[in-house]
Amino acid sequence: MAYNTRYTCNFADLYGMDYKLEILEDGYVGQSSDILLGAGGFRQTYSGNNRGVGSLIMGSKVEFQMQITNSTEKQFIKDLALSGDRDFVCRISRDEGAGHYQYWIGYIISDLVTFQDAPFPFSFNVVASDGFGLAREIDYTNSVWDANNKPSDVYRRHSELLVECFSLIGLLDEVTNPYPFMIADTLLKETDQKVFATVSQLYHTRVNTKAFVEYDTQGEGVAYSYKSVYEVLEEICKTWNARLLQYNGQFWFI
Repeated sequence: MAYNTRYTCNFADLYGMDYKLEILEDGYVGQSSDILLGAGGFRQTYSGNNRGVGSLIMGSKVEFQMQITNSTEKQFIKDLALSGDRDFVCRISRDEGAGHYQYWIGYIISDLVTFQDAPFPFSFNVVASDGFGLAREIDYTNSVWDANNKPSDVYRRHSELLVECFSLIGLLDEVTNPYPFMIADTLLKETDQKVFATVSQLYHTRVNTKAFVEYDTQGEGVAYSYKSVYEVLEEICKTWNARLLQYNGQFWFI
């Protein structure tokens, strides 16, 4: 993917914190344009899997009202409605006094396109998700089939599995923080670092990827299929009694 900025909005919240919201499009080659958001800027929420405190993956989404003031901005609505799941990205940065840094990033959801049937200007509701929902629709495939088209014994470090899963989701390359993953002190061999490295217990433990293969023995022979990326992430969280979420521009495993 080659994302470039199509729209930008700079604004401050009620407490004077400066934000920049960008809409990026895969393959976009034009100049970026300024847009206006509705009152309140954006709304960020977290949700799990309806298990309360037992939710292992805390997905987040951002919602905002884009003010459509001309036909060019209205064309964006059509482009979004016809786009794929990963064609548009929402990136939010904020400035706490030392310059803007990435605060949140996610895919704009194309199947939730709603807008007013009204003359200019009118509001267009935009919803973006951090990719965890999309992970339910992506098979975890990592080329571990053997010559007979059967699962082979391939071991991955837990840290490698996390990176592979996020690479399949596709947002990892768009995270600008030099340390896109942060992990809890309890998952470290030492407590003075919080990034994936040789000090992490996730680096020193491995799992056979056959654990993520589903076997169907109902028919003739044995059929194989992979679990989804979401299920793989959930299994890793279960193993370490941890929770996964995006916070402050990084993905946290805590």
